[in-house]
Amino acid sequence: MAWRLSRDTGCPVLMLNYRLAPDHPYPSAIVDALACYMWLTDRSPHGAGYTPEQVIIGGDSADLTVALLCMLRDSGMKQPAGTYLWSPWMDLTHSSESWRTNNRSDYIPDPVSMDIMRVLPFGDREHFYVKSHDLIRHPYVSPFYATYEHFPPMLVQTGTAERLYDEGKRCAKSHRVANAGRHTPTRLEIYEEMPHVWQALTFLPSAKEALRRTSLFIVDVWQHAANNSDNNAASTATALKDWYLKIDTHGKATTLPW
Repeated sequence: MAWRLSRDTGCPVLMLNYRLAPDHPYPSAIVDALACYMWLTDRSPHGAGYTPEQVIIGGDSADLTVALLCMLRDSGMKQPAGTYLWSPWMDLTHSSESWRTNNRSDYIPDPVSMDIMRVLPFGDREHFYVKSHDLIRHPYVSPFYATYEHFPPMLVQTGTAERLYDEGKRCAKSHRVANAGRHTPTRLEIYEEMPHVWQALTFLPSAKEALRRTSLFIVDVWQHAANNSDNNAASTATALKDWYLKIDTHGKATTLPW
């Protein structure tokens, strides 16, 4: 998928091999992501030499992307030009209704199954990603509970058949409300009958359309952000559009009201 995005946008892609739980629980992954972003935007001889206006952060499933945006904002660092989220997993409490309603249409195991499959040394009060349930609702762990003010333009793609469906919708709508005064665009795309990270199933029309629209978002955001040296999100928004779309299994899009 990274190769396709690079081919279709003409942009280089850096894939971060961050540390994974349970061997490396929180905050290992977000520390690695922050270090990577700092290296990318380091213009000294030791860095990659890019500006934040030239960087777009995205990913599938894990909520690390939004957690990193929260950390950048809270630290007073410049945000990237934009962000895209494929089937974002935002809430480690699994409290969204779609975790139950889509239990037969997605391949993600339910919370009970995940508890059964938990590595034996982990006790009842410990979690796969964090050492204590006390951190489960921390915004850097479950960005579902974060505020999204001062975020960059965002694209969210989620499938109606996946367990994370509600989390993706909630993320996009929260982003739109939180940044309404700044005119930072939000694009929410709902793909009918698609399971978790269907973008990887590149033989499907829905996957092809999702990748095409992601590439479109990247090019739109990157070009307009690069044309604004002050990195003012409001100035880039003049040429970027909000949209809320439902896309059928043939790739045909229908506009929905927010």
